[in-house]
Amino acid sequence: MPIDLTCSCGRQLRVADDLAGRQGQCPACGALVEIPLPPSVSAGTIASSVDPLHAVTDRPAPQEPAEGDAPAYAVTPLPYEPGALETNEHEIERPRYRLYSPGTIGLVAFLTGPVGAFVLLILNYWRLARRRAAWITMVCGALTLVALVAISVALPDSFPSVLLGVPVFLVLWGVAKGAQGADYEAHRLQGGASASGWAAAGIGVLGVVTYLGLIFGAVFLYEDFLNPDLRHKVDFGNEEEVYYTKGATEADARALGQYLKGAKYFDGQGGKSVRLSTDGDRLVIGFVVQDWVVKDVQAHEELRQMGQQASQEAFGGRPVVVELCDEYFEVKKRL
Repeated sequence: MPIDLTCSCGRQLRVADDLAGRQGQCPACGALVEIPLPPSVSAGTIASSVDPLHAVTDRPAPQEPAEGDAPAYAVTPLPYEPGALETNEHEIERPRYRLYSPGTIGLVAFLTGPVGAFVLLILNYWRLARRRAAWITMVCGALTLVALVAISVALPDSFPSVLLGVPVFLVLWGVAKGAQGADYEAHRLQGGASASGWAAAGIGVLGVVTYLGLIFGAVFLYEDFLNPDLRHKVDFGNEEEVYYTKGATEADARALGQYLKGAKYFDGQGGKSVRLSTDGDRLVIGFVVQDWVVKDVQAHEELRQMGQQASQEAFGGRPVVVELCDEYFEVKKRL
């Protein structure tokens, strides 16, 4: 009955039972392997037929086949001939593919965002020949990206990005450990190698570019196609701009912008947006403000006075209404 044993390198081997009590060379690493006695045979019976001088030897040199009762059979020769020392028929060969570790996937998610991490998860499943899991991960990744892009576009610029990035990193790291941690450990125990960290970094960088491209594309789509209030504007430099819509003209926007420059609201420091529209016979001036301004009574009075002065200096006393808006000109308060 064949004898199953395991080399110190992890290779599982199967040898003929007539080699019990001898030594053979592992075909994987070259180390000498002790071939155990089968349970039904006493150690003394085998050992008594072996010359002690030949019981252990160094790597044997090629030699002519010995007679069946010769001492040379105390050590199995280089087992390159079929049948001398064969691999277990149930042995799992050393994987030729490489897998990304959960730690690498988590690091990519932390440093470069979700796209690269999802790509690494999909690659691991694909290399493990788990196609269904790879497709499911791809669909989940696409839905997650759509949700994250929508949230990123909706959140104000003042919202700390870390409050969105850290939960995403923790979730993806947890998914990598929970869904692929056991597969990765088994892969390593079988002698499989880890995938290159440089390759993971490159995928992460491409993921960042893709993610930012999706965000900018969503913003462009929203501003130019989905939100007519943001289609037309007059730029006064340094991201100081007046949008005009709903009956207001470019000339009206330029007149308002010139007034705001004279009033030092447009001060060249950048990051100020105003929308001009009409409501019946009234002009509506919408200021993009931070959240605290919506609750600040003094700021309300200053902006109301600015609207009244704009009415007198830029629009010949035409009635003006002032609105406080978020960055997408969603009205938060009307003064």
